Amino acid sequence: DGKSVTISMKPFINDLVEAFAEHLPARKPTTPFPPRLHLEAPGPDDEYDPVLGAQIKDRGYLSAVGSLLWVSRMVAPHLSSGVSMLCRRMQSPSEEAWDAAMQAIAYLRDNPNTGITFRRDNGQPAVTAFADASFKNDHNDGTGLGGYIIYLFGGPIVWSTFKCPDACTSAYHAEYMALSNASRTVSWLRYLLIEMGLGEYCNNPSLVYGDNDAASDFARKNQVTPRNRYYEHHTHYAKEAFDRSRTMPIRVDTKENLSDLTTKVGTAEEFRRFTAGMTGEESLPENFKTGPPGHRPAPNPVPGMEIYKLWLKMLAPLTPTNTTVGGCAAAAARTTAFPTATATTAVV
Repeated sequence: DGKSVTISMKPFINDLVEAFAEHLPARKPTTPFPPRLHLEAPGPDDEYDPVLGAQIKDRGYLSAVGSLLWVSRMVAPHLSSGVSMLCRRMQSPSEEAWDAAMQAIAYLRDNPNTGITFRRDNGQPAVTAFADASFKNDHNDGTGLGGYIIYLFGGPIVWSTFKCPDACTSAYHAEYMALSNASRTVSWLRYLLIEMGLGEYCNNPSLVYGDNDAASDFARKNQVTPRNRYYEHHTHYAKEAFDRSRTMPIRVDTKENLSDLTTKVGTAEEFRRFTAGMTGEESLPENFKTGPPGHRPAPNPVPGMEIYKLWLKMLAPLTPTNTTVGGCAAAAARTTAFPTATATTAVV
């Protein structure tokens, strides 16, 4: 219709399916991976059969996972957490990992047009991000799984699933690290748009949605507590991005957090709920690009705390029933000292 474009990898997917056709289940999978799939590399005290592992490699495990990784990185953000699990067993594949890989390829067999979609934006295009983390830590190193997905023109332009850089001591800690990782990528994307002459897309701080109130609140404030006083310096990038007016951390309900499937392998119901939004098949709702209806922070340059005060004013009259996208009423009600940021004349 001239208003949208979809990027897919159908020829590549068809070749992948043909290469593993003899190993694929005949039934049509309802999910790309077994729900709640959780794989870890075997630890020093875990039993592992290297002979069986070698046999699974000979079947083509490394090739299968490498191909799935390519698909997930290019056109299938909803597959990223499952593929991340498969990558954990690259050097020590198991039958469980093999079966999960074959299920994923069978899913692509039945959905060969899997892709990402972008649409002409009727309003002002804006970079919008979602971040999430899982506190189901890897027992080998104590790290959780983080993820984010970033939108422009109604579709996903950048996404990632990653192991958190430090051992996670709480869900709050994991979510804060995911928020910082997302903020770094949002900053990079804003720099890129400026260099391309598209600075008008960055006139306002980019909204970064997360479903952990404590993590979003901490990114906006200086609050040293026994829960966070030991955090590594690099995890505080979310604070810097907010303070320099690059981002605005904001709450979203877990059931609306489009980065949910970047941190866990979902159930059939969760895949149905998130896949269309994650791939851009359904355009990002306008209220996610603008925050609470009818409101928008003032354009840059405005110090981060000043923007936060504007958000407090606009959230105050809202009732709990209509603050799903914009609101963290409990966090908004609290105040704390925050150093004054220095306004600049360019996005930094």
